[in-house]
Amino acid sequence: MTMKLTLPKKHKHLNIEERDDIETLLNAGFTFKDIGKELGRDPTTIAKEVKRNLTNIPAKGLAGQTCAKITRCDIRLSSPNKQCPATCLSYISPSCQASTKHAGICNGCEKKPRCCLQKVVYRAKEAEANYRSLLKSAREGINMETEDFFALDEMVSLGLKRGHSPAHIIRACKEEVKVSERTIYRLIDERILGSRNIDLPRKVRYKRRRKRVNFEQCEKKIVTKRDFLSFKEYISRFPDTNYVEMDTVYGSNKTTLLTLHFNRCSFMISRILPDRRKESVVCALNDIQTILEKDSSSKTRFQNIFPLLLTDNGSEFDDTLGMEYGIDGENRCNIFYCDPNSAWQKPHVEENHRNLRRILPKGSSFDSLTQEDINLTLSHINSYTRSSLNGKSPYDVFIFLYGKAVADALGIMKIDAKDVLLKPSLVRKN
Repeated sequence: MTMKLTLPKKHKHLNIEERDDIETLLNAGFTFKDIGKELGRDPTTIAKEVKRNLTNIPAKGLAGQTCAKITRCDIRLSSPNKQCPATCLSYISPSCQASTKHAGICNGCEKKPRCCLQKVVYRAKEAEANYRSLLKSAREGINMETEDFFALDEMVSLGLKRGHSPAHIIRACKEEVKVSERTIYRLIDERILGSRNIDLPRKVRYKRRRKRVNFEQCEKKIVTKRDFLSFKEYISRFPDTNYVEMDTVYGSNKTTLLTLHFNRCSFMISRILPDRRKESVVCALNDIQTILEKDSSSKTRFQNIFPLLLTDNGSEFDDTLGMEYGIDGENRCNIFYCDPNSAWQKPHVEENHRNLRRILPKGSSFDSLTQEDINLTLSHINSYTRSSLNGKSPYDVFIFLYGKAVADALGIMKIDAKDVLLKPSLVRKN
């Protein structure tokens, strides 16, 4: 076989072809140094590979049980039947006396085909199987210390009990949690952590979306140019307008919540309505205007914070002029309406209602709640970090855009990320 000199391959695992070559060269009597030169590997790499994957072949017949000094043993020769005793303290196991280039390795030994003693050989296929098994086992399990794992399990369990998502848990405990959001989902899904998929706030199977049906637009909205098409035309003309989506959340009784969602920052406020009449909606907007304009600053005027409201065709929003004109009789905002049965046209407030329903489940009554309870609820929701805001909370973005004074006037305060609670126990009455 012609020898070839190549540069050593560093940081590369041996493959099955190279292991076949090692076995062939060992059988041919090559040294580790010669094999390393032939394969372009360091000789120590070859030596470690061979010694790590040696295979024992048991002795044939009685060769492994025969004493090494049986021909010259005085104990056997002095016995009546010239046989070795069953138990002999002078027993010496037979050993191979043949000399090879690799001590203890039988590859390349000329006597191997007819030798009956125990042999130690290197076989490429078994070495490859050992390598694959080791590679697989090295990638199994959890790549973290025991203390870190139990700390992670405790933080995830506590966060989920408070209604947090894995993304929020990571942001709230970024110094303690050293894994990704995907890893937490995987550990929960594989039942490695104490939490289960049922503990996740939104890991559910969604129903198939129904095909959208076109309905005729409400005639009065088309006449007054307040339909959804007019809204899109207005936004195209004034793209910097910070519009607010408005909707209602029904309780099991008459008490209703009016919700106002700032699309740019996902910030939401809410007001309690005693009923679902249009007069109650107008009164709620008047109260918000009164609270904001206690401050003489022009930045806190209603029309600067709520320049445009997009809502649906519910009967509680029928008083268009009452909502557009404020307590001083001046125009304070522009009202636009979505198409009938088209909640997808104001998706942001509908999406944020999911967080609200985690605290106030569907079918629960709002009669025992006060405005302070609603403000506390929205404070926790607005302090809940969002991936869409690059890990920031709606409260942080809102005070950046409008200032802390406006948030205080609206009754919303900052809740520490670790203390956010999105569970009914937040406002449950004892």
